Amino acid sequence: MNKRKIGEPIPPSSHWMEYDDLRVEYELVRCNRRSLEIQIKPGGRIVVRAPIRIRIQEIEALFEKKETWIKDKYREQCNVNVQPVREKTNQTKELEKRYRKAAVDYIPKRVAHFAQILGVTYEKITIRDTKTRWGSCSSSGNLSFSWRLMLAPFSVLDYVVVHELCHRIHMNHSREFWKTVEYYFPEYREKKNWLKEHGKFLVITDLNAAKAADGSKCEIEHSHSLI
Repeated sequence: MNKRKIGEPIPPSSHWMEYDDLRVEYELVRCNRRSLEIQIKPGGRIVVRAPIRIRIQEIEALFEKKETWIKDKYREQCNVNVQPVREKTNQTKELEKRYRKAAVDYIPKRVAHFAQILGVTYEKITIRDTKTRWGSCSSSGNLSFSWRLMLAPFSVLDYVVVHELCHRIHMNHSREFWKTVEYYFPEYREKKNWLKEHGKFLVITDLNAAKAADGSKCEIEHSHSLI
């Protein structure tokens, strides 16, 4: 494989961003700049200009932060009718609350388990309501995870935990980082691909909430049981 020469432009790459009611494709242009910029051009073409070494997670975080503006602008540029998200029922809210509580209890235990195996330390653990950014690790060792991982197979949740803890060894996504992930979690590719394919289904529907309220076994849309 030919290595890119210093100063040689990086070819643009295509990526996708998933919202509850909209899936958009964007072109990522890495260049010598310090800030992120999102442009939505006529026809709905989205271009993201970013610093060369920025992580995809940081770009996705900006997409989440600018969700309303992006949807409005995208709809304006290509006349896409973005349906408003339905208001959650009380049953759905209650079931989400149960999952959040379970995540606060369960995820830190998995972090402690794998941190001991990896021989790393960490600081604070925060459980968030994110839909595309499953976990993060700051340079100071603070970790955050989406409670929605509780809707995934637990092996997928474990992969995300190991992924973030490996950032305590390599604070990047270099070849050495992925080798470390593979060493401690050999099947990581399978779990990573599962999240990419099924992550958009990690939501609680009204039907799930109704089943849970009736005391029956609740199944999420991708057929994995709730715990």
